[in-house]
Amino acid sequence: MLVSGGCWVGIDVSKQWLDVCITSQGTPFRVTNDVAGFTRIHRALQTQSVAGVVFEHTGQYSEPLWRWLRDVHVHPSLVHPNHISNYRKSGFSRAKTDRSDARLLAAFGEERRPRITLCRTATEQALHDLLHARRGVVNARIAAKQRMRASWSPELTQTHHEFMTSVTRQIQFLEQEITRTIASDPQTHYRADLLQSVKGIGLIRSALLIADLPELGTIDRKKIAMLVGLAPIANDSGQSSKPRFTAGGRSQIRSELVMAARTPRVDPAIRAHRAPLLMRHEHKVKSDTATARWLLTVLNAMIRDGLRWEETESAKNAAKEAQAA
Repeated sequence: MLVSGGCWVGIDVSKQWLDVCITSQGTPFRVTNDVAGFTRIHRALQTQSVAGVVFEHTGQYSEPLWRWLRDVHVHPSLVHPNHISNYRKSGFSRAKTDRSDARLLAAFGEERRPRITLCRTATEQALHDLLHARRGVVNARIAAKQRMRASWSPELTQTHHEFMTSVTRQIQFLEQEITRTIASDPQTHYRADLLQSVKGIGLIRSALLIADLPELGTIDRKKIAMLVGLAPIANDSGQSSKPRFTAGGRSQIRSELVMAARTPRVDPAIRAHRAPLLMRHEHKVKSDTATARWLLTVLNAMIRDGLRWEETESAKNAAKEAQAA
């Protein structure tokens, strides 16, 4: 359990080792990046009043530690490696070792006090793995389709066609597993039902929002937009006001929301919200981004309040505007 006013712990994660530093003034120690090392870290934390645990998000190397800490009710703060790199430079230091990185992470926690990163549940993790597998298979089918168009030999064309047929079966199997995984958990099924009430948010997009955006419905609209990378970032200096752009965030979710906003089969209320933006902005990208940000805030409110699409005020107002137009 985390204690308000306790010490901050920095953990530098690598493939084989974990370097741990309790407080920025402590002495780092090294453990293995496995269950035995996790247990040793937990024993060390039990003797301290811990305010937070900080480590960088390094994908497959950090996720086992993340899940293990969640199971023992110690919720860590995962930070982007770029943030730690910039924090190191702000201290006018260029030295970088595993031990110094652990101490730097602890100092970052003491000064910045980063928020706790929500860990995926077992169902959300299963959905994440299935979606990742499906994305790889879909990319393989696209590549095979392009090769088949460029092939000059009937034998090669037949080979590519057979490969695409096999890949299509794999995609169908993965989609069936995604459906079964969603149905196996009542809470996940309830959230997916709310999201899929929006025309343009189907099985895959709802599963992506559930698996890769567990914060949906738990934070306000400004924070969720910044988290996904749909919030405009100010770039003003003195009397000059430069154009604002979006950057960072969770690119996969951002691209899916933009596609949902611009698809012809989208809900009429979303089209009605996008139409005046298309007339106002010179580039379609700006109107698509603004519509995706609006759609994200509505989805966030739907999950927070337990409302379906047709029950939200935003959808009703947009529908009235469309009818009036």
